[in-house]
Amino acid sequence: FFVTNQFAVQGVSSVRIPDVVVFINGIPIAIFELKSPTRENATIADAYSQIHDLYKKEIPKIFFYNQVLVASDLFKARHGTISSGWDFFTAWKGIENENEKNPDKTELELLVRGSFKKKD
Repeated sequence: FFVTNQFAVQGVSSVRIPDVVVFINGIPIAIFELKSPTRENATIADAYSQIHDLYKKEIPKIFFYNQVLVASDLFKARHGTISSGWDFFTAWKGIENENEKNPDKTELELLVRGSFKKKD
């Protein structure tokens, strides 16, 4: 894994900067768009819209091998794919399995630790 924040990508008409991009062997497999939890007018639905309405049009090549998109406000987090509508973006259920209880973890932590588990 290689994870970078504020990854600049030359777009069709300008440079676009997704908040977090996860690479495996140099291939961008996940894009996270994060919104501030302290700004009431910046929601995770806005993060989804930014990915689908702006990034898909401006930087389409970064999505060629993409497997997961994440919209989050650092607490709530929803994941989906490039073709998923907002109704199909869902929360990750657990780290080891979807039935476990993790009241002390944010949805973002569950998603990251559960979906990006690195096997030894």
